[in-house]
Amino acid sequence: MKIMKFILKAFGLFLLIIISFILLSSLDHSRPVQIKLINSSTNVLSNVQIEGNGFDAEFPELNPASFLSFHVHPKGESGAKLTFMTDDKKHEKDDVGYMEPSFGYYLTITIQSNLETKTEVEFDR
Repeated sequence: MKIMKFILKAFGLFLLIIISFILLSSLDHSRPVQIKLINSSTNVLSNVQIEGNGFDAEFPELNPASFLSFHVHPKGESGAKLTFMTDDKKHEKDDVGYMEPSFGYYLTITIQSNLETKTEVEFDR
């Protein structure tokens, strides 16, 4: 009788551990990445698009001396590609930043007066 109680308790504890593991592993541990896109140029940027692994954000316009702040949800490790128009010229900037859906990434991408980009990365603010 004592052995049967011990076996039932051990089996119950085993089931509790298994169920806890399944529940914990099913939680989504990813966090959104915050991106701040700053236009430090004197140009109006149109058709602004930033894309990466599992995300694509588009904005119709970004005026001079203004910024956009938004979140993306990359699917794993990702670079970012920035595309925008000035007048009738298309600008493509490959690899303007690296991010992961963990560690609390904050990217600040500045479009400078010469239309080149500068990226700063911070973690967990």
